[in-house]
Amino acid sequence: RWAVLRARLGSAADRTHEVYPAAALAAWGMQHRDYKKKNQGECRSSILGQLQATLTLDVDSQNAEWITNHHDALDALVAAIVARAAELGRVRACPPEMNAEARIEGWIQLPGGSLADLRAAEF
Repeated sequence: RWAVLRARLGSAADRTHEVYPAAALAAWGMQHRDYKKKNQGECRSSILGQLQATLTLDVDSQNAEWITNHHDALDALVAAIVARAAELGRVRACPPEMNAEARIEGWIQLPGGSLADLRAAEF
């Protein structure tokens, strides 16, 4: 899929990041299993609370409710945080021996440190 997206995006592909929200949550030591299930609003709320507290995110009550009730909204927030981490160079680097393959196949960006590290990096 990445090859097709890269062709469509052209030069914008250089600023495009593939992320896997559940893996990012796991890398940060947060709940990353079952939060997508329909009855897991409390779990999503807890994840959101941790993100807000650590990164000092300002999420209004309407958006907090949306994120708590829709796992896709939480995934979008996590994806945006990981994309910002990638822009800051705070993700796990692609091993040099995989660079050629990653240019073709893509590389999933995973956080390279803690959430607190992101806050410290003027997130």
